[in-house]
Amino acid sequence: MADVGAFEVNGHQPPLPYADQTFDLVYALSVFTHLPQDHQFAWLDELRRVLKPGRLLLTTIMNPFAYELPQAIQDSARSSGFAYWGDAAETEGLPSFYRLAYHSHDYVRREWARGFEVLRIGGHDLNDTQDSVLLRRV
Repeated sequence: MADVGAFEVNGHQPPLPYADQTFDLVYALSVFTHLPQDHQFAWLDELRRVLKPGRLLLTTIMNPFAYELPQAIQDSARSSGFAYWGDAAETEGLPSFYRLAYHSHDYVRREWARGFEVLRIGGHDLNDTQDSVLLRRV
């Protein structure tokens, strides 16, 4: 597979083993939908670091207003645009912090715009449950 790409497993927290401005495209599907907020900002900063200026990050979110969620999660999403469901069921084989996270589109436009231009937010594009997010590194 050397002619297709090189594949590595990264740790739960940054850094990645790549130099600054290495990649033209980074994709992280169904990643930010499971991380607490502090992990998300750490990874957004790291993915920005390894992207070349003007290049793209493709990722996904779950919109909290598209699901029937517990009241506390709905309230958090309404007040800040972000909700992390730390009491959601654990996924076997993954770390205990890997639960469910929800983002409003406004939250992504406001909070993820630090270092990125938000080009597009889709609607239920991945498995009919997650919204795609296309960002350009500034």
